[in-house]
Amino acid sequence: MDRILAGMWQAIKEQMVEDFSIFGLFALVILVLCIILVLLLRRRTTPQVGLSKIRSADTLLPLDPEPHFQAQAPAEPGKEETKPLPQAASSLIEPLDAEGVRFLGTLPFVSSGLFRRESAPCAGLTVHAVFFDPEELPETDDTARRLIPFLPEKASEVLVRESDRRNFRAGVLVAQPDAVLMLEKGLVSVEFKSKGGRFDDVTAWREKLRPADLYQTLLAAMAVSLEEARPVAPVLRTMNAVYFLHPSAELVAELARLAPKAAQFLESDTVSAKDAADLAAVVLRKRYGQTNREGEIAHRAMLR
Repeated sequence: MDRILAGMWQAIKEQMVEDFSIFGLFALVILVLCIILVLLLRRRTTPQVGLSKIRSADTLLPLDPEPHFQAQAPAEPGKEETKPLPQAASSLIEPLDAEGVRFLGTLPFVSSGLFRRESAPCAGLTVHAVFFDPEELPETDDTARRLIPFLPEKASEVLVRESDRRNFRAGVLVAQPDAVLMLEKGLVSVEFKSKGGRFDDVTAWREKLRPADLYQTLLAAMAVSLEEARPVAPVLRTMNAVYFLHPSAELVAELARLAPKAAQFLESDTVSAKDAADLAAVVLRKRYGQTNREGEIAHRAMLR
């Protein structure tokens, strides 16, 4: 186009030089119009990068079907990335059937001067404690009476021993009691805590009982009751004491609710009685006001 215009301009100049006439003037006008037309065509075909163009492009972004990935800023050196808390393995885990759990209200007892009996509320339960000196107990081949010395002879039978490693399951809860005894009216689920061979303090046993041990004993008994569909007596055994537990209905409901929560926290489909008890001890501590009085006294004596 530029060469054509240049040729026309050269021809018009020659014509105007040789003979300035009306034809030359007319050709000059045509040339000017052609130049204007060329300029207009160039302006329309040249890409314009301006504010109006940027704004129009922005209005199309929501309609763009292509995925957009936002680049992540590099982590600062020495700064650890904050990880989210573990979530539930399944949000549809049901609580345990608390209404299906049945407990024995009594245990057969042989009165003797070898036994000292006490009762007290503790961590949401009523605990019936029987203390004795193991050295003073008569020797016996009856495993059930070695575990629970105040039982009458031939009143119970060992159903499950520790060596059997039998698991009792109720929903997500898995328990492995140290022993399960069979009585005429039901079962006894026994948890044994040796505490390194130390004897329980008879004068301050309530303050020194660990709620986690009590809840583990109770959760194991709940699992046995639900699986066997029989009433169960929860018993915690130590070196010199037997603790027969009577839980409140409120506590049983709380443990039935917390066991699945413990499984969720651990991101697992099952939870052991011990792990569920450890979580329950933390969650229920303020509600039942369990404290270590001996520890508080020792702490004050140290700092006075």
